[in-house]
Amino acid sequence: MDKNDLSIIANKIASEGIEIKNKDSLKDIYKLNDLKSSFDEFDILIKEVKYKKQELTLIFYLGLFNLIDFTEIKSCDIKKLDSYPLLKGGLIKYFLGHITITYKTPEISFNRNYFSFIDQWYSYKLHPMKPLFLLLNWIYRDDEEFFFDLFFKDNSNYLFITLVHGGIIDDFEFDETHIHLACDDEIKLYAIFYYLINPHHYLQNYDVENFKSNLSLIMKIPLNFLMKIVLDYIRSSHVNIVHMEFVNMIKENDALFYETFNRMEIYSFYELLSFLFLLKYNSANFQNTFFKCILKKLESLLMNKFIHIKIDDLKLFYSHLSKKQISEVLLLLIKIKENLVFVSEFDLQVRYEKYLIDIGKYDKLTELIEFSLSFK
Repeated sequence: MDKNDLSIIANKIASEGIEIKNKDSLKDIYKLNDLKSSFDEFDILIKEVKYKKQELTLIFYLGLFNLIDFTEIKSCDIKKLDSYPLLKGGLIKYFLGHITITYKTPEISFNRNYFSFIDQWYSYKLHPMKPLFLLLNWIYRDDEEFFFDLFFKDNSNYLFITLVHGGIIDDFEFDETHIHLACDDEIKLYAIFYYLINPHHYLQNYDVENFKSNLSLIMKIPLNFLMKIVLDYIRSSHVNIVHMEFVNMIKENDALFYETFNRMEIYSFYELLSFLFLLKYNSANFQNTFFKCILKKLESLLMNKFIHIKIDDLKLFYSHLSKKQISEVLLLLIKIKENLVFVSEFDLQVRYEKYLIDIGKYDKLTELIEFSLSFK
């Protein structure tokens, strides 16, 4: 291998991305039948290079893993290679976003519920990064400490979330010593929470001791982040049981809970229902204060153009409330109905679109009020 060969690899990766389409064009560059010789040649070559040593070292290894699987170099300990420190530097730069390769990772963009976004991440995996994943598998096998430090440097969080979902390492395990719970990256903390809670998500067949261990780790997440994560977790439509540790955290930090809950966007009445179980916990003062928070969220939903509340869901809602609280909800429904503006025959003639919206809300509110009166 010479500088020209290295330039060929670099140009291909620069133009095509991490996974090269015409892999045969690389076969003459690497000595696949004698990988030790290839590594030795590269170690000599990279010493002669004056600039971008770390970047070119990363490119050398990405080119190699376009051709082989890391299992083909079982006997080679990556930490013993002279070029490994340069490779580590190149990977750190890539994870920090300081090296641009044609095929960039997509920008992380949350949609409403952060926990649901993390939970459904499988649909975002991209295959053209396989050579990088193979390289990372090799590092995971021989140098776990650097492997995890590297992922906590992932500026895009794309690779971090993919790792947590098992999309990079088969049978991946997050050892406690490698979880940086003190990091202030909200997305990574969401992903860690997901990883630790997910095996026990449905509470069917799980290892109790393992769950206790995972839960103790979860409770070490900084409180201001953990409160937001847990509330997002609660409102996920598939969460049926909330662990008492989370309930106790809410009870013991009620001021932070109210603040976090009030900041949350509640997008549906169904989401609001997810929190009603909390009304049976803690003091009467907690219940009264939290009910006021719920009433505000309900009012916000009722102010939308369309009201999507089924009678069965309203019945479930009322089953958690006292008679006094049901009366307060009824008064709110009546107030919203009385404040509707465009419901007259005149509006039908001259403000048809506004009329359609308000008359639809009027009819729906009438239905909800009639049910509420009968429920009382």
